[in-house]
Order: sequence, then C-alpha cells, then structure tokens
Amino acid sequence: MQLTYKSHYNPCFWTAHWNTNFLEAALKGKADYGVAREQTVYALNVKSNKIRKTSVADVHYDKGVGVAEITPEAALDFCKRTQPEKFDEYCEHFKQHPETLLLDVEATLNGLEKTEAYSTLKKVLVKGRIHDRYEKALLAGFIAVHHARSHAVLNSMMQLHKAGIHWFESVLMLKQYLGNHDVLFQHVMTYATGYFTLFKLAENTFPLNDSPILIKPKSIMVALSPRLLLEIDRTRNNIPHECSISNFIRPEKLEEFRRRTIGNTFREIIFGNPDLLEEWRQTTDFANRHSLMANVKSYNAVVAKYAGREIWRINAYSDHADEPPPIVIGPCWVLLYPDVPQTAIGGNVVRIDFAAGGCRGSLVPVFTDPEFAQKFIASMGERAKGMTAFQPATLRDVEGLLAELRQAGITHVQFNAMPPGSPSPEPVPIGEVIASLAVACLNNGT
Repeated sequence: MQLTYKSHYNPCFWTAHWNTNFLEAALKGKADYGVAREQTVYALNVKSNKIRKTSVADVHYDKGVGVAEITPEAALDFCKRTQPEKFDEYCEHFKQHPETLLLDVEATLNGLEKTEAYSTLKKVLVKGRIHDRYEKALLAGFIAVHHARSHAVLNSMMQLHKAGIHWFESVLMLKQYLGNHDVLFQHVMTYATGYFTLFKLAENTFPLNDSPILIKPKSIMVALSPRLLLEIDRTRNNIPHECSISNFIRPEKLEEFRRRTIGNTFREIIFGNPDLLEEWRQTTDFANRHSLMANVKSYNAVVAKYAGREIWRINAYSDHADEPPPIVIGPCWVLLYPDVPQTAIGGNVVRIDFAAGGCRGSLVPVFTDPEFAQKFIASMGERAKGMTAFQPATLRDVEGLLAELRQAGITHVQFNAMPPGSPSPEPVPIGEVIASLAVACLNNGT
C-alpha cells in the first residue's frame, strides 16, 4: 500500500476553480474542465510576504498529516490512559508484535471528499444557488466537516503531543467525531438553521485561504468560488430554510470578508490574478498578520499554568470568536449533589439554570482544578452544602457524561465558573464541547 505524506487540506478539485479558465469552463457546463491539479493560480504567502505563481497541486497542503505513526510505546501509553483494564493484555500483545504501525489518515480525508457534502459544494458552486433544504443541510455538513479537517485545526491537533496527546489519538478522535451521527447532526444543524445568503457576483472577487471556514459567534463566511460567497447569519432562524441570493455586495461586507480571511490565514491565500492579492498585501491587516505569523512555531499557546498543569488555547492564532474560552489540557472536575453516589452520571451532576446575553438554558459547571471547584462551592453557602467535586477518570467518561447531560436537557458547559458577582467565562454550547472533544477536556496522563 502506498501512503501519502503530502495531503491537501483544500482539495484540488475545489481550489482549481480559482483559475479563471477552469472556473468559466465549469460554469458553462463543459465536460472537460482540464486537470484540476495542473491549474495555475497566484499565492500570497503570509510568512514570506511574497506572491508567487504556482499550480494548485503546490498550495494548501501539509506534509506528514497523511500518516500517523503508532509505536508500541505510544499505543501502551494510550491504552494506560483510556483502557487501563486491558493494559496487561496489550503488553503481552506487543511482546509478540513490537512493530510500529502506520495509520493512513489520507484515506479518511479522501473518503470525506467523496461524500454528498463535497459533491453538493461542487453543484452549488456551478449553479450559483441552493436548490432546496436538503442541499442546504448538505452544504452545512460540508462546512462542519471541512472546518474539522482544515489546515489550522489539523496542525493544532498534531501539536498536542506537547500535552501528551499522540497524533494518532487525535486522528482517532476525529474519526470518532465524523462517525458519531448524533454529534455530527447537532453540529451541522447549528449551521443549517441559520439564515443563508449567497453573494453571487459577475467578477472574480473572493480569494481563498488555507483555513476558509470563517466562524464567528454571529456569522459564518466561506468563499465557495471566486464569484460566490456564502454567509450564514447565526442570529436569524431561517425557516422554511430559504436562501437569499444577492448580486451585489456592500463595500463594508466585502471589507469584513477581507479582514476575516486575512485573520484566519496561516500559510497562503490564492487567487486567479496577482493584482487583488497585491492590494491585500499592502493593507495594515495583512502587515499585522505577517508580523504575527512570520515567527510562530506552534498553532497552540499556553495561556496559564498552575498545579503542574497548563491551560492552552488550541488553534490560538485563528480569527477566533472574541476571546473564546481556552481549551483545557488536563483533568477536569464536576460537582455532585449531596448524598448521591460518587459516580459521574447525569442525575448526580449539579446543573444550573441561567439567562445571560439574551440566552437562556441550563449549564453544568466544569472545573480545571479542584481548588476552583471548592471555592465555587464555598461561595454558594448553604445552597451548596454537601456538594462534592468529582473527577471523571477518562476522556470517554467525560464524553459519555456530557452526552447524557445533553439528552437530559443541559444546553451549555461553563468552564471554571466563578462565585456570583465575579467575572466568569461565557457558557459554551454543550454540543460544541462534545463535538470538540478532540481538543477539549483532554486527559493528560490520568
């Protein structure tokens, strides 16, 4: 079996449309567009601050992502943390089979590109419209899946080895996410129920960067082609799932797209001609991005340390929602009601009704250190008398607990809730936490 060490995070069949001739042939319905990988584009590199002419085969790819190595030592470490009851059995197995294994990640990525989500991307790109609610749901599926396998996210996951998480573990978690229909459905529906607007222009207008799913709390933007920009307004519920088409884009909206694209660029931005890229290169936004990314060595960043552990921000240099809560690398604790068994099942875990910023729901507090949990309990006085802090043993326990709590009606998770009257992190939708378990509440050696 031949393994692929050079993996395109934006597939060539898509990026080829940023070649004008290729795009126009596709829009005219010609059967032979030409070979996608051979199409020429211009690429503005955020690290070198230079523009070059190249082929789509030579942009938007990573080396080393397509294969995950599984050494016996790494496999035993993983087993010890996730399946301790089988550790002795695995030790005996590796005495007989000490080989290093290779996990073919590229096969998973290629498999995604053969799904209806990606074929719908191609249909919408050519038609310039979304036919019905089924296509809308599939396009939302493309957005969810493509964000999960984007350049920034995959590289952030690869670099979790600094927190004791092997690359093959992150791949398994990604496969688990993609294979969990309940979690994926909820994630997709958070996009599909928003208000869709397609900006369909006559001229090439929208460059494509390496991490093109531009997610903010209130909106998502993605350039589907150089002439087609999709925006999802997450503040408006779009029933019965119509899609607005605009043949004009306001200057301030185009400026927003430019800022968000530059702010979510890690390697390069492509377009069909160098003139627009040069305009972008001359902006203050790009100069600031170049200064930031020129010397960045890691996609993740430690934002705090305590008790021998670290709080990280995963994918720290993306165009995040305004100061999102950092992701926790290490153990986490939940609160249990008084006089219940010391077991992390949904009925035992403390939940709190809340209303903030126009949002209502029920949340479960989660703490990154038992000291934080005890301070919160103490601040609640008599209301919290008898409550205890409990640490789920493994990542699987955390996932199972959150899934059970969501079924019971819990809508949000709040990390490190502070006493009443003190600033606290914003609650995070529980579906997003479950869907992001590959990089959330990760167990570091426990």
